[in-house]
Amino acid sequence: MRTTNLIVTILAQLFLLNSLSFSQIADWAQTNGPAGGDVTTIVATPNGTLLAGGLGIFRSTDHGGSWIPSNNGLTYFEVQKIINHPSGEIFAASLGGIFLSTDDGQHWTIKNTGLTQTYVYALAANPNTGTILAGTSGGGVFRSVDNAEHWVSTSDGLTTGWISALTYSENGEVYAGTQGAGIFHSTDDGLHWSQLDSIDTDGFVQSVALNSRSEIFVGANSGVYRSTDNGISWQHVKTNSVNSETRALTVVSDDNILAGVLFEGIFRSTDAGTMWTETDSGLTYNGITSIAVDSMKFIYAGTLRGGIFRSSNNSLAWEQTRFVNTNVNILAFGLDGDLFAGTSYNGVFHSTDNGVTWSQLISGLSDVYILSLLVEPNSNIFAGTFGGDIYKSTNNGASWNLVFTLSFPTFVNAIALTQNGSILAATRGLGIFCSTNDGSSWVTHNTGLTDTVVNCICKTGSGAIFVGTGEKYSISGGSVFRSTNGGTSWTETHTGLPGPTVSSIVSKSNGDIFAATMGAGVYYSTNDGESWDSANTDLFDRYILSLAIDSAGNIFAASEGHGVFALSNGDNKWVQQSTGLNVQQTNTLLVGSGSYLYAGTLGGGVFRSANPTMAVKTINTNIANSFNLEQNYPNPFNPLTKINYQIPTNSAVRLTIFNLLGERVATLVNEKQKSGLHTVNFDASQLPSGIYFYRLSNANLSQTKKMLLIK
Repeated sequence: MRTTNLIVTILAQLFLLNSLSFSQIADWAQTNGPAGGDVTTIVATPNGTLLAGGLGIFRSTDHGGSWIPSNNGLTYFEVQKIINHPSGEIFAASLGGIFLSTDDGQHWTIKNTGLTQTYVYALAANPNTGTILAGTSGGGVFRSVDNAEHWVSTSDGLTTGWISALTYSENGEVYAGTQGAGIFHSTDDGLHWSQLDSIDTDGFVQSVALNSRSEIFVGANSGVYRSTDNGISWQHVKTNSVNSETRALTVVSDDNILAGVLFEGIFRSTDAGTMWTETDSGLTYNGITSIAVDSMKFIYAGTLRGGIFRSSNNSLAWEQTRFVNTNVNILAFGLDGDLFAGTSYNGVFHSTDNGVTWSQLISGLSDVYILSLLVEPNSNIFAGTFGGDIYKSTNNGASWNLVFTLSFPTFVNAIALTQNGSILAATRGLGIFCSTNDGSSWVTHNTGLTDTVVNCICKTGSGAIFVGTGEKYSISGGSVFRSTNGGTSWTETHTGLPGPTVSSIVSKSNGDIFAATMGAGVYYSTNDGESWDSANTDLFDRYILSLAIDSAGNIFAASEGHGVFALSNGDNKWVQQSTGLNVQQTNTLLVGSGSYLYAGTLGGGVFRSANPTMAVKTINTNIANSFNLEQNYPNPFNPLTKINYQIPTNSAVRLTIFNLLGERVATLVNEKQKSGLHTVNFDASQLPSGIYFYRLSNANLSQTKKMLLIK
């Protein structure tokens, strides 16, 4: 049997007895969720790859079965439009300008020369000349005739600078949809524009599409319009509900048209727009923003909040893909090791298998923007929201009841349990609230708290409680307050703190306290907060959003722009630990069972460290006599997974993959390696779903484990 051609990257790490002083995280692996997030654009490239934009760019090579972030070189993550160019190159429009990819979306280069307005919402390429037009927010249209190397303003005839859609016809004519001025037409490759004032929209055009018969379809806030005479006259062929925008129009064939309507769903016409039928069976999110069709006639729908859905039967039925672009603000573990994730706009998610599978828990949640979570010893769960609500669940998140509400913009930033069983809630603007009856009633506890914008709560082993304050990104006014009476009253303890917002506080078992700031890095106190000193050596990103601590006293810091940093217990230098964490921002950290570190991210869901935070010390004690093959993670997987193994001495090793018939389908390692821990990344994108076995062997020993590939 021919060995399947697989992409395998092998990262080997050698751990020596006399040089180990820090528990390293080798790198990170994205868990399988939570699925969802905002999608603004989808395109199928000529090579069959799918690219989706939202908070970053995501790439799929298996018809949407799995998606991976593809942000290498991307410096602005708010992606609005991705298009194919006749040259085979790919262009992406963002709120930071234009990016070019020459390798099917794997790497990106910014191309903004001459682009004086970089908020780009629309992008189109002439199929004949290759001219590229970029529609901006307030700056009109820009034009490039040299593959985006240079841009020139080309807005002659436009009565507004707010461009929301650009579409070329097959003969090179181009149409521009605007916000407030309707639709414009150019017959000279975008040099001059004329308004098509016969179309009776409200002026707000969201999408434009054409079929091969040059029939024009326009999606507006008021519905869909069609012209069969090059824009001279128009028919209003579909009416939307009030405040519903037709964000997406896609021509599957000349007569088969799909319209995506925000908060209404997807509608299909099989007679070129005369009649429309709703076609969204299985579509659990109806905020449709984009629709694309690939060469296999799979149809993809991008949504607000819900990620990407796929249809294999001309939109008759839909299934959600494993597209992970969710914002995870908070993580918490249940008493049985279950993992809970609080997200922006998608509510609470729950995993019983360390992130391999996730279920959404939103029954009873009217506010699904979750900022804080607390799991009590009695298994009750509390969730605090962006809208100022506190919800309680007594059945592991299956349903929620509102127990306290505040008026927006009073966020509930943190919830914590005190040693005496009271619950404290930290809010933005109203300080601390306390409940002594498991959430039934709440009272303010702000005596001595001179700053009521409270971001975090930390309990110490001595029973003291610390809170961090300050408006987000404030360069002054951030502080730390301490309570020694269960949160009844507070004393400011900020000597030595530089002033920026205090975002997170953790306490070590020896009583040392670490406080993260947004702009000044990390500070620590060895005297119960009476004074603070800087702990910023080699911490080159000083905007820290979250801190976590493991059982050995190692500190981990989530930064705004450079992933995760780690500070070994007893050391004074930070080490960046972000390999594989290919997201824009890390919001929150949590040390879980087995000392694995979990990271909730902005636009990337939940990541887990490939190795325990104590991996070095664990491996070090067994390095002389351990031959060990670990279970792959994630498992089940699709299509990427990691395999860790350990060998006690320098030796020739072989790591092979077999199917259920015992046939070898891949050889991942076949070489002499040094003793220590090794990690292999296995890509099974070319293998069918099913059970596989992987075997580690040397001259004297072998171990075999099972893994499950699900596509």
